[in-house]
Amino acid sequence: MDYRSIIEIIGAVASLFAIFGGLFVAKRYAHHIWRRNGKYLNEYTRHSFFYPLSFAKHILRHNVSKPLGDSQFIDYSSALEKDYYSHDVATVRVKIGKSVSELRLPYKEIIDYIKHPDTTTQIAGGRIDSRFDLGEHYTALTQDNFDEFLKSRPNTVDGPALRMQSLTHNGDGNYRCVLQRAGYFDQVRTNLTIDMPIGLGSSMRTEDLAPDKQLRPLQESILANTIGVSAIWVTSLRKGDRRSRHQVFLRPRRKQTGVYYDLLGTVSGVVEAPEGDVFPCNKLEEYAKSEILREFYQETGYNLYLDSRQMPESVVEVVPLMFVRELIRGGKPQFFFLIVTPEISESQLTPFFKKSYNGTEEFRSAIDSRMFNYSLSPETQTNLIYALRYIQRNHHLNFIDLND
Repeated sequence: MDYRSIIEIIGAVASLFAIFGGLFVAKRYAHHIWRRNGKYLNEYTRHSFFYPLSFAKHILRHNVSKPLGDSQFIDYSSALEKDYYSHDVATVRVKIGKSVSELRLPYKEIIDYIKHPDTTTQIAGGRIDSRFDLGEHYTALTQDNFDEFLKSRPNTVDGPALRMQSLTHNGDGNYRCVLQRAGYFDQVRTNLTIDMPIGLGSSMRTEDLAPDKQLRPLQESILANTIGVSAIWVTSLRKGDRRSRHQVFLRPRRKQTGVYYDLLGTVSGVVEAPEGDVFPCNKLEEYAKSEILREFYQETGYNLYLDSRQMPESVVEVVPLMFVRELIRGGKPQFFFLIVTPEISESQLTPFFKKSYNGTEEFRSAIDSRMFNYSLSPETQTNLIYALRYIQRNHHLNFIDLND
């Protein structure tokens, strides 16, 4: 073999190495771009219930700039884009990449349990003594809107709910509230059709706004203002790396369930009045915790799983995060919670979820969906942010880190 042939062979081998090296680098770069754009998240769509906390943070990063969408009954932009509630909107500092910016949330923060976990709200008299009455005037004005809502959702039924009539701050840092009975149909006439016209240039939102276009105190509001509850469910795996160890429950909601349908949701519901109108304890936080547990069990079947394993309910930790008033629905009261449970796998939960009271009615199968194509509902987005604030509270950060 002459010298020129050897040079040609060496050149050919070098070219092959260059080609394969280039392909390897290109593949790595493409994988990086693929991951960065969130497409790698589709690998998780084979799951039904749980997604790594890094997945939730990734969706959250892409969700912060998405519009809330539109509704026939509620103008979602009223809370953040119009000149309403300018002094009420909550702001949080979030870190995405290397930059820290402010994120506006459509809620007014009332009680921060992350900073002040011992804060309590005493229920006046420990019981309910009255029922919410919208009055003949507003009942007549909202009749067309009520009929239109039921026409669009013919399966809607009137269920029990608990209205916060007033909330006052005590000198000792705690609160006192007066509660009333109400029903879902009261919400339909007020908070759930709040931007539909009830007269020339008027709506229930504009009727209820204070003169400076901020929220009125609850005791002055004409809306139903029933109390809602929402919780982020986190289960921690015994094994796994930092990015995948904490698993978050997320599911797309079905079209006819709640206000924020066709969006990624979590466990949520409405607080119901106690049997006989007498509360088992006079602290609203404790009663709200029992109500989110009821919703949690009904929507997931986790109580059936506990029974099958003969595990006590005490293994379920319910952490109050924040009490707020939701601006999108005109100041509706809302508790945000974090629910933490021991490790449970997809296969362990599936049979009990299928037997749950209404989990299969509330949520769509995530297997048939590309999760990253869904937006977080405002409720889930805010609940996730508060849950992350709680999880990261020991990091002594002045922002919420949304990076992996």
